[in-house]
Amino acid sequence: MTMKPIGDLLMEMKKRYDKESQGWRVLSGAADHGLYDTFVLHRDRLWQMKTEPVNPFEVIGVGTTHRRVDEGIHNKIMQEGKPFLFQIAAPQQKGIVIAQGLQRYSDDSTSRLRTVMSDKQEALDRELEACVQSMSLKRFPERHAMYG
Repeated sequence: MTMKPIGDLLMEMKKRYDKESQGWRVLSGAADHGLYDTFVLHRDRLWQMKTEPVNPFEVIGVGTTHRRVDEGIHNKIMQEGKPFLFQIAAPQQKGIVIAQGLQRYSDDSTSRLRTVMSDKQEALDRELEACVQSMSLKRFPERHAMYG
C-alpha cells in the first residue's frame, strides 16, 4: 500500500464524492503517541489517515487507501461512537480542499477497525506513525528537543 499526504487523499475522495455524494462514513479516534486515526468509508473503498494535531486548526499526516474492504463489517463499526463535527482543510497547488461534516468518534471502534482490516495492518500502522513522526520532527524540531 502506498502512503500519501492527506491532501492527496482528500483530492481522491473529493473526485469520488463529486460523482456520488451519498453513503459516506467517517470515524476518528486516538491512536498511540498522541496521534489520531481517521477512517473514511465509501462503498468498497476505505481511506485511513494518521495525523498529529499541530494546533486547533491544523494537522500534519499521511494516509493510505484500502480497496476491496468488507463494506458490511466496516460500515457497522463506523457507525459506533459518539457524533462529532469534523473539518479538514488541505492546501493544494490551485487552492484548498475542505472536508467537513458529521463523523463518529471512538477510540475503541478505530482500534477494532484496524484489527479486522488486514494481517498487514499492524505493520502499516507503524509505517504511517513513523512517517508522521518524521514529518513532525522536520517541521517542529524544538518540540522533540524538549522531551529528549
